Amino acid sequence: MSNTYWLINLKSDEYIKNSSNKRNQIFMDKDKKKVTRMSNGDKLIYYIGDKNCFVGISEIKSNAPEELTNKNLSIKVKKSNHLNINNSVDGDQVGPSLDYVKRWAPERWRLAMVGSLHIVSQNDYNLINSSIKSHLC
Repeated sequence: MSNTYWLINLKSDEYIKNSSNKRNQIFMDKDKKKVTRMSNGDKLIYYIGDKNCFVGISEIKSNAPEELTNKNLSIKVKKSNHLNINNSVDGDQVGPSLDYVKRWAPERWRLAMVGSLHIVSQNDYNLINSSIKSHLC
């Protein structure tokens, strides 16, 4: 079974709050249908919408989300290849090249990122992953 490549669009304050939790990623209840499709080995790409940057990749480490008391969902992740927001990959350098955004004009590629959770292709994952790795110290 092949992996699914997920892209999560977060605000910088949400990312900072979630990054303190090293083993879990929190999702809103509105994404429950998508989150329940996540499985062990899937990849999760972090995009910070208000800073327009890609900051990291994690691997999903469980097959089912845990429901939290505040109606949010939590799923186990193993974080790897995460950058500091100040040293992140500029979205305008990578974003227009993604297959996922081809429906939009290159200068309006950010419209594809509306919403919090997206499925992208393996080619998009590879492009973002190599860009993140090139920014690692």
